[in-house]
Amino acid sequence: MTGQGTGVVLASNANGIAEGDIVTGITGWASHAVLNAAELRKLDTAFPESLALGVLGMPGFTAWVGLKEYGAMKAGETLAVAAATGPVGSM
Repeated sequence: MTGQGTGVVLASNANGIAEGDIVTGITGWASHAVLNAAELRKLDTAFPESLALGVLGMPGFTAWVGLKEYGAMKAGETLAVAAATGPVGSM
């Protein structure tokens, strides 16, 4: 099953990705994954990994695009969020 995940690089011979780096990507639901460097994004260790799976990951990006690109909200308008308990609606 595919899904976004975060993890620590155990070994790498790719430029820009080193052993010990914290990365995110479509890892699948597994304890280990082998991925190309182009499929990964290095995370800033100043922030918790959970941000990459939430507000700075797919749910946050989806919510932002929905509001900014498709919603085109204007001052004074009201927004109703259906399914606000889900990952995107909670953003």
